[in-house]
Amino acid sequence: MKKILQYLKEHLREDFHFWQYASVMGFLGLLIYLNYGLLADGGPFVLMLRQQFREDEGLILIMMGIHSLPYLFAILMLAIFKKRWGLIRKKEFWVKCGLAMLILSVDSAFYYFDVIYELDLPQKDLYYLRITLGKFKSMITMFLPLLLFRLTYDKQQESLYGLTTKGYDWKPYALMLGLMIPLIFMASFQPDFNTYYPRIKPHQAEGLTLLSQGPALVMFEACYAFDFIWTELIFRGFLIVGMAHVLGKDAVLPMAAIYTIRHFSKPMGETISSFFGGYLLGVIALRSRNIMGGVWVHMGIAVLMELFAFWQIIFR
Repeated sequence: MKKILQYLKEHLREDFHFWQYASVMGFLGLLIYLNYGLLADGGPFVLMLRQQFREDEGLILIMMGIHSLPYLFAILMLAIFKKRWGLIRKKEFWVKCGLAMLILSVDSAFYYFDVIYELDLPQKDLYYLRITLGKFKSMITMFLPLLLFRLTYDKQQESLYGLTTKGYDWKPYALMLGLMIPLIFMASFQPDFNTYYPRIKPHQAEGLTLLSQGPALVMFEACYAFDFIWTELIFRGFLIVGMAHVLGKDAVLPMAAIYTIRHFSKPMGETISSFFGGYLLGVIALRSRNIMGGVWVHMGIAVLMELFAFWQIIFR
């Protein structure tokens, strides 16, 4: 933990610019207000958009705009306050930025697993298969494109954007995860938390012909946790380790901004905390060139949120 705090202290000392950070955080605050307040109608605005345009090919363009806005705004603030206009002329920046926005947008609009509903199975089994196998979506939309890009274009990278056990020390991350337990427990008493979590309700795994309830729940949760590997790969891997060659230490704040937007379909408290959590994991990835700690922390937090949500269902 001491090493992680040292990472954060050094990064803030080298990177922090009051007006740059204030501008980005203020802009994110405005977007959060619009998403959960002014434009919300029975749910977050971004979630409503995704549901309304679910089967529309234009959803990819909509999500491209939503993802690009905070990232490019943060880059603009970087250029203005730190005089880094030169990066706008760098081809590598636009290639990697464009690829990241495309990957995130396609992933957000990828509903092709809906073809599962055409199988000759009971409706409840079809829904279970859809939400469980759908967790492998990001392996297709994130992992495969980044692997291909790494092998063909970004060959100077030593690993797949920090997805390696080399130099990985699990102990500080275990402590970080332990510190999150009381916070997640307190959050589990919030109504919006219990509306969103657990991601599969017990009754949705009950009465299946494919599996009994217990194994069905375990199978879903395993797939759900596994999916966070690819989340870390794109955000802390590609947008930090991969972008460090272009942006250096300045890669962290833009990543934290787009990572916050990525949570706009989730409870507002989780969205706000995602900025700070994403920033911290970004600093660690930048300094260590390793994302394995972030993978385990992210997976651990996801599992804890599910467990506490189940606890609320059982005992409330």
